[in-house]
Amino acid sequence: MTLPFYYQYSGADALKIRRNAEELFRSGKYYCSEAVMSALREAFFPELPGYVISSVSGFRSGWGVRDVHAGL
Repeated sequence: MTLPFYYQYSGADALKIRRNAEELFRSGKYYCSEAVMSALREAFFPELPGYVISSVSGFRSGWGVRDVHAGL
């Protein structure tokens, strides 16, 4: 049985993904959740269209705890 592409490990480095998300957020290019989604997309699903990043724009102040940025 072959697993779907999204279950296959791409060799992505979690620390590299985190640093990428932090860099995108601190640069002001994206809000927190958008930065995390962009970093995950780049690492795992580069073939997905860019509008998937805007799908999380509603979470711009973070995912979860108030005043704490997602992934940072």
